[in-house]
Amino acid sequence: MANAVAAGITIVAIAGNGTGGPLQCAPGSAVSGFAREPGVIAVAAHMQDGSNPSDYQYGSDVDISAPHCVTTDSLGGGLLLAFCGTSAAAPHVAGVAALLVGAGFSGPNLIIQRITETALDRGATGKDDYYGWGTIRARNAVVARPTASISGPGQPITQAGTYTFTAQLTSGAGPVAVKWQFDRSDTPANPDDSTGFGSASYTRYLPPGEYSVTLTATPRETVYLRIGFANTITRSVCTGGALRSDPAALARSDQRRRTEEPIERARMRRDRLQPRRTDYGCGDPDP
Repeated sequence: MANAVAAGITIVAIAGNGTGGPLQCAPGSAVSGFAREPGVIAVAAHMQDGSNPSDYQYGSDVDISAPHCVTTDSLGGGLLLAFCGTSAAAPHVAGVAALLVGAGFSGPNLIIQRITETALDRGATGKDDYYGWGTIRARNAVVARPTASISGPGQPITQAGTYTFTAQLTSGAGPVAVKWQFDRSDTPANPDDSTGFGSASYTRYLPPGEYSVTLTATPRETVYLRIGFANTITRSVCTGGALRSDPAALARSDQRRRTEEPIERARMRRDRLQPRRTDYGCGDPDP
């Protein structure tokens, strides 16, 4: 069993039916041997009303509880035949484990963690001897790989400055780390910037000009390490030339204007005051 778990195989075992089973274990006796092995998911059973069969096996090794009976009418078989016991409960859990593997969850420990953390807590608060961490909930456990929407400045961006874009998880098993890629349409570098998996926010100074920027966010779950689907946002930057938007350039332009305008005014005043001269030819001015 230990070798199978070490090889990445998820094992589900019954807790046992007690006096209702072939071994005729005493009511309340410890769970079956396989279910006590480390890394194995030990499954108890609960009735349709949520109660426990009184003569089944329970104990601290129980991880999860699943439905006690399956009948053929619920599966559309026509005949009413019942399959009951922890042998019916365990396949529910094995089925959810298979769905988790199909959704990209991997490793027995993480499969157990996902099943137990999404269970509906019953009995005593937290883990107990009868339900383990609770009753299994497939819909809560099995979720698609993470995706994230991106929020940021509106469209278009009309002022140069520093802007922040933020990724918000829309599906998956959070929390997540996010990898960012930044591209500018007017630069040859591709990409202009790329981060590792980290912050859900990305901050960038956007200089004056007319170009577009594209941000791509790829989420990865921090617990289950599933890499999700990339999402992209594009914004047009329409800030015109530097003189319209760059504070430093505006300051330089204003200083140049204050320096050059008095010189230009003095030249114009000198031209107005200087006598007009008419050349009649041979280089002689009008007497």
